[in-house]
Amino acid sequence: MTQVALVPCGKYDFEEVTQSLTQAFYLIGGLGTFVQSGQRVLLKVSMLRGAAPERAVSTHPIIVVALAKLVRELGATPVIGDSCGGSAYGLSEKALEECGFGPLAREHGIETVLFETAGSKNIPVKGHRFLPQIPVSNAVLKADVIISLPKLKTHVETLMTGAVKNMLGCLPGAAKLMVHKQAPSPEDLGHALLDIYSSVKPKLCVMDAVVGMSGDGPSKGKPAHVGALLASADGVALDHVAARLIGYNPMLIPTIAPAKARGLGENDASKIEVVGSAIENMKPRDFKLCSNLMMRAIPKPMLRLLNRFFTVKPVWNREGCTQCSLCVDSCPVTAMTLADETVTIDREKCIECFCCYELCPEDGIKIEKSLLVKLLSG
Repeated sequence: MTQVALVPCGKYDFEEVTQSLTQAFYLIGGLGTFVQSGQRVLLKVSMLRGAAPERAVSTHPIIVVALAKLVRELGATPVIGDSCGGSAYGLSEKALEECGFGPLAREHGIETVLFETAGSKNIPVKGHRFLPQIPVSNAVLKADVIISLPKLKTHVETLMTGAVKNMLGCLPGAAKLMVHKQAPSPEDLGHALLDIYSSVKPKLCVMDAVVGMSGDGPSKGKPAHVGALLASADGVALDHVAARLIGYNPMLIPTIAPAKARGLGENDASKIEVVGSAIENMKPRDFKLCSNLMMRAIPKPMLRLLNRFFTVKPVWNREGCTQCSLCVDSCPVTAMTLADETVTIDREKCIECFCCYELCPEDGIKIEKSLLVKLLSG
């Protein structure tokens, strides 16, 4: 049986977080099972873009630093690192500060690293489906142990983001955007993300589900209190439990459904043992899922017939736009242009990867839903 620890954690308080982490690790064999003295341990956080911790866009820094201190108690060296979703110069440096990782890490004497500035190396992907090779940050390759620290969030393309998708950040800069171009559909993207996960597989995964993101995440959804931490050696199984916790059918998540067949993790509920608290006792109230959920549940032949009635797409919002051009710069298929203070989206080119929506720091890109989607999603 594959074990996933699920434990209560009500707030971002160092003492409470440390106790919850310790309990979660105890349930799966102890942190010492995964980390040894003298090792360099990369704490791979989720840092999509710069945003204050209370907005629930990134892993909360208190969880990251609390874990770093536990790693240090074992005689290992913790290093906090990631790279932002966009490709513009200086985004990751800014995000490290805005997300709170930089200030708190300095306060506790913990090293931080930005994946873009560490350089990268192309590595082959064995058994790949979409990505025969990937550029991986040297900060990742130099680590003795990788711990994935995802945030529990909904996602408009993959429905949910978790431990598997978190490893996309190991590709620095614009390389992440090219993954969307190479794998444009949600199913293709799921396989591409599993290609990456298989190549930089973390030894341990710890999910921040104290406050998650509901609605149309992963950057502009609504913070939602869940009150939990999850931990497992198997990122797929952890994501499976997290999906069930917030009300998803895990087999609709494109990073979970094909994983077992590829030998990358457990996605069979009968073979996953949830230790600690029961899922039923930890389910949050009124956690709103992505508005395009019903589109993923409808059989594809029927969806193709009704396609014009079921649409969820990014649109430019003039009132919320600051003309920063980040959406244009971040589009992997160059479907967006900015001219005469107007952003135009070429619908023939657009693959609806929602990178523009995810990375817009203001309210310049919104999600437009067809009337039927609005009615069905509430």
